[in-house]
Amino acid sequence: MSRQIFPHQYFTLVLLPFLLGVFLATFLKSDFLIFFWLACGFLVLLFLFWKYEFLRLLFLGLIFIFSGAGYLNWRQASIKINLPYGKNVNFLAMISALPEKSGQSQKLVVSPSKNSNMAGKILLTTRDYTTYRYGDILQVSGAITKPEPFENFDWGKYLETQYGVYGVILNPKISQIGAGKGSIFYRAIYFLREKIEGKLTLLLHEPEGGLLHGLLLGGSKQMSQDLQNAFRKAGLSHIVVISGFNITIILKVFHDLIARFWRRLAFAGGILAVLVFVVLTGADSAVVRAGIMGGVMILGYQIGRRGSLSIALLLAGVLMILQNPLVLRFDVGFQLSFLAVLGLAFLSPILGKFFEKMWLIHKTPFIFKEALATTLSAQIFVLPILLFNFKYISLVAPLANVLVLSLIPLTMLLGFVGLVLAFIWIPAGQFFAFIPWIFLHWIVWVAQKLSALPWSALQIEKWNGWLIVGYYIVLAGMLFFLQYKKRPPSP
Repeated sequence: MSRQIFPHQYFTLVLLPFLLGVFLATFLKSDFLIFFWLACGFLVLLFLFWKYEFLRLLFLGLIFIFSGAGYLNWRQASIKINLPYGKNVNFLAMISALPEKSGQSQKLVVSPSKNSNMAGKILLTTRDYTTYRYGDILQVSGAITKPEPFENFDWGKYLETQYGVYGVILNPKISQIGAGKGSIFYRAIYFLREKIEGKLTLLLHEPEGGLLHGLLLGGSKQMSQDLQNAFRKAGLSHIVVISGFNITIILKVFHDLIARFWRRLAFAGGILAVLVFVVLTGADSAVVRAGIMGGVMILGYQIGRRGSLSIALLLAGVLMILQNPLVLRFDVGFQLSFLAVLGLAFLSPILGKFFEKMWLIHKTPFIFKEALATTLSAQIFVLPILLFNFKYISLVAPLANVLVLSLIPLTMLLGFVGLVLAFIWIPAGQFFAFIPWIFLHWIVWVAQKLSALPWSALQIEKWNGWLIVGYYIVLAGMLFFLQYKKRPPSP
């Protein structure tokens, strides 16, 4: 007796090995032609042994594993970088990303002009706090260095993955000689973001003002260091981090609340919320990837079929990896996005049914049950990645998220209304902002009180890659057993 393999499962057998091949290739450096010929060899074997189901599936998987590995090596070989590392340079460049100010420094990503005879974006780290904007033309001079790994962190791959940066200049001499270049689309978005940040600073004082800034624009830089630590220990950092992790969790709660009354409105409202968030936060590559993950989740719930959601998720992941293969290993935000959506798609429904059978939780309002199922499913799927990268686990995260997560969509909506009113008349926005201030104050209070508990977070230093692999193998096995144990075999 053999089990029937459905079309969407064949699709999975193609996409998952491709992703695995890309991931494995990040550890190897080889000519992409080697992987190409290996894939061709297994393609021949596939046709020769087509009638044997096990061999057919095995060779199909191997073809796409080697295809994924070959694709990454081909993409890396096709990137042309020409930067004179270790030398002093003097060149014209354009600011090609949103400038970042933090602490005592400012970071600028610039693209050298064609006349400079250099190829590859460069990160400038300067103590000059002059206000620069995307599209400004700068005269830059300084010593260019190649970013090197440190303390088990591959800084070079991080910069390449996140910003397409291949060189760094510390404390360069900078003089602005022009402006208004680059994409009109990004200039408009960054101009709007700058105006929004200015209005937000007038709406509320700290700490609620910094939290509202993080909710609407992403990031925690406007929050004090103490408040950032409190959110981290309470397991609430994700609500202000630009990643698919926070987008998917917030959208899941938003969707479930609206869908109880009007399913179509939940879908349209969710997609609109994703688009607005992407635009407000600057529409850079990381935000767009997070938005895609959130949109896939909303689409999957609209379709209402778990198989369709899994295929949509894998397709979205493959398309983003085709655009930038390095995100699979070196972009923690992408990993959290991908895994959080997987958790919401496959584990959240199981936990929801389980909670319905628990008397204590069954008696609680729907919104709290959904928040608990949403939080736990996402946390279970991203736990190894959090431990590997941040070396800690928040023990109070489930309680903290139950207490505040259901309030986040409403808080963001009310904060957005206050922002719109501030553009019309600042006193009107400040008066209305008292309403979201109540919810913001509650969120801050929960984070501070729970993080102050002596057992709020557990530090875990030893967590290696093999433990991650073992964790996900066990998790996948449990989900497979729970979802397919009642499926009858085909004759």
